[in-house]
Formats: sequence, C-alpha cells, structure tokens
Amino acid sequence: MRTNSWVVFSGIMLFMAGMFGAIDGLVAIIHEQVLVVTDEQIILLDIRAWGWVHLIVGGIAAVTGLAVLSGQLWAVILGILLAMTSAFTQLLFITVFPWWSLAIIAIDILVIYGLVVHGEGATRASGVEVQR
Repeated sequence: MRTNSWVVFSGIMLFMAGMFGAIDGLVAIIHEQVLVVTDEQIILLDIRAWGWVHLIVGGIAAVTGLAVLSGQLWAVILGILLAMTSAFTQLLFITVFPWWSLAIIAIDILVIYGLVVHGEGATRASGVEVQR
C-alpha cells in the first residue's frame, strides 16, 4: 500500500489550501468591508459573500485533502475540481488581497499537477484499478 509522494504532497497541500481558504473566508466575514485604494479611486467593498464562498470551498477542500491522503479515487477527482474552483475564486478575490491570492493560486496549481500527473498512486493505494 505504497502511495506516490506527489499524491501525499498534493493531499497535504490541498488540506493546507483548504484551511487557508477557510481562514480567508472567516476574515472576510468578520471584516466585511474593505477599503481598496488605487491610483485613480478608492473602493469600499462588501466581501461577506466572497467570505462565505471561501469558507465553504476551503472546508470541503480540507476534508478532500485528507481523503486524498487515505487513497480515495473520488477525492483525487474532487481535489482537482476544488483546486480549479479555488484558483478561479482567488482570481476574483485578487483585488482585495493580491499577494495572498497569488500564493493560494500557486498552491492550487501544484495540487492540480500532483493529482493529474501522479493521481494514479492514490488509486493503487486504495486497490482501485484505473484503465488508461
């Protein structure tokens, strides 16, 4: 029952990204208004709705990351979809916290790579045979 190290890495990173997303969501819910200053304008944003999105997606991603570590095929597939969703939601959130969003997007890209290229290691560990 040996699992590929990229799958373990992806599972851990998916868990961490999920927790970071959940924390990001909690901050957005608690501090629901953010003042964004640009060269040309000042924008006051209500980010509570995005906070809930990040909290929910982050929580699901964290649980899925743990399932990837246990070798579940459904978790590999869901992990890829969640990492894609997380990256897209971070793109929409990038005007509020640009460096944080870029860091999470980088983690999501690594998770997608690890699960797409090396995800078969998780299926072998769970005993599921995947035809290519």
